[in-house]
Amino acid sequence: MDPLNSQPFFVLGSTSVSVVEGSDNSVALIGGVTLTDADDVRASAVISVIAPQEGDVLSVSDSQALGVSIATDGLSATVAITEFASLVDALQAISYASAANFTNPLSRNISVSVFDAGSRGQLPQGNASSTMEVVVHITPVNNAPVISGPVAPAQFTEGQLMPSDMFSEVNISDSDDVQLSAFVQLITSFPGDSLELSE
Repeated sequence: MDPLNSQPFFVLGSTSVSVVEGSDNSVALIGGVTLTDADDVRASAVISVIAPQEGDVLSVSDSQALGVSIATDGLSATVAITEFASLVDALQAISYASAANFTNPLSRNISVSVFDAGSRGQLPQGNASSTMEVVVHITPVNNAPVISGPVAPAQFTEGQLMPSDMFSEVNISDSDDVQLSAFVQLITSFPGDSLELSE
């Protein structure tokens, strides 16, 4: 009789996490893991961003200290075959961050797949897998608009309007918005000073 290779069974402590937008803000994807397998004691894992967006980054905290080989390309991470306890530690060392200045959609789905090693030799191919997903909810940050470029010195004759081209080389940008407003104010004013909007 040919034995069957049982799937590894694992349960994540949480299938939903939250993080604030920005490359300096990251969140551990997996807080707790229960991992069992009826016919194996070693396993590997693959963690990947489903439908990744610009700025998505998966990172690993000090895999050398864990003693586990973890390869990552920024959008996926592969944990080499190891004992269950070490695999759990490795999974808990993987974090997600959104380096983009804006995020759309405001959530990401991360797949977590565990593959057994077939180390007891039931099947030549081994590698029966089990997969779960973690949802990352991203809180966007409203970035301030940026004004750049020189302002030309304004020279004009008393009683005449100031030239309107003094702001002609000014650039205004906003990484997460396309609708802006402006407020122009005379910081130091004298009697007779006024601001007018030209056509």
